[in-house]
Amino acid sequence: MERRMKLLLTALTRTHRSAVCSAQRQGPTSSARGPTSSARCLTSSARCLSSSARCLSSSARCLSSSARCLSSSARGPTSSARGPTSSARCPSSSARCPSSSARCPSSSARCLSSSARCLSSSARCPSSSARGDLSPLREDALIVGSSPELLQRLGSQVEVRTSFITEEEEGAFLRELEPGLKKKRYEFDHWDDAIHGYRETERLSWGAACEEVLNRVRSVAFPEGSQLLGPVHVLDLDQSGYIKPHIDSIKFCGSTIAGLSLLSDSIMRLVKEDAAGDRLDLLLPRRSLYILRDQARYHFTHEILKDEESVFNGQKVPRLRRISVICRNLPDQRAQD
Repeated sequence: MERRMKLLLTALTRTHRSAVCSAQRQGPTSSARGPTSSARCLTSSARCLSSSARCLSSSARCLSSSARCLSSSARGPTSSARGPTSSARCPSSSARCPSSSARCPSSSARCLSSSARCLSSSARCPSSSARGDLSPLREDALIVGSSPELLQRLGSQVEVRTSFITEEEEGAFLRELEPGLKKKRYEFDHWDDAIHGYRETERLSWGAACEEVLNRVRSVAFPEGSQLLGPVHVLDLDQSGYIKPHIDSIKFCGSTIAGLSLLSDSIMRLVKEDAAGDRLDLLLPRRSLYILRDQARYHFTHEILKDEESVFNGQKVPRLRRISVICRNLPDQRAQD
């Protein structure tokens, strides 16, 4: 039994090391939640295996002690002369040991199974991110800034709402947009040099499913009673495309810009027009809604980073083809002033 315990402990340790190495070979995940979740998972697995090791070690000591006890009893009358009570305790103790030991392999097996599932889940993180579909995060984890003061100052003027639309609603937009977009070619220059590798269109009328989503965007993004720009702007970025730093013209757009992100995750960077050291990075997961208001809209340039520059808080975020559906309100007097 002691030999079996040692063999099981060795197998558990080797399997754990192998699983950890396998997960590490997958490379760093671009999912913001991936590293933290994986670390917790591995820590939990290590604790579980450590507990199993202690259990097996304790069982081995128990069995060894029982063997010595029984061996001593078997040596004959001299040993037994020390008293029947001591000898009587030996069988009882020995009987408890196998029972306790039997529980250890069962517990260890459950632990190994749980650890394997956990490591397998962790290893899937990179492949999920490679599809451009990040797992949902807390909203405040999607915005990082050059200083806490800047984050506090712009906190109410910059929003990212994850999973704002469903896969089915995204599909409804794509069914409406793809036929028209496919007739256009990607362009690699722009009249004001703000966009590279893009197709764009404007759309006034939508099907019922898309119109319901757009009404939801308008209700959460714009001030009550705000007059909205009639056509909705649709911008299709090729995987190699990007949007350069710019500020939307105050002659045509008001205080608020709201956009849906389809097909890919991306990073939007905001930089203060007269202080390049003041900046925010926004992680825009697929099917999310971003909102820029007031100072963030008027006094900060915004851009969508190239794929090769698409790094958020130290982690790579693959940029695939991306379609944004953008709503704006009309200019007001305050913006003109």
